[in-house]
Amino acid sequence: MGTYTEHWQAHMRRTRKDTLVALLIVVIGLPATAAIAWLVGRVVGDYAVPVQIGLIVVWLVVLTRHLLRSSKVVCPRCATVYAQSKFQLQCPSCGLKILQQEP
Repeated sequence: MGTYTEHWQAHMRRTRKDTLVALLIVVIGLPATAAIAWLVGRVVGDYAVPVQIGLIVVWLVVLTRHLLRSSKVVCPRCATVYAQSKFQLQCPSCGLKILQQEP
């Protein structure tokens, strides 16, 4: 077992959980937004389009905030918080790679 094994295992569990939550936001949130917009359109009538646009904007903001928050990584060596991306696969401060067990 490596020096940072426990930290990276917790990171992977958190990543899987965040991925499932993002999928739920898409799978449940988008149809729910459409259903609410449809119901509001039936009740309100003339103001349906602005309400629908507002609901979609709120849904996109929630999804974007969750995805940005879930991309954060805490380095186990120096405790730097950085965003994981395709181009950022190691800590910008100390150079420890994501999921690297030994220094």
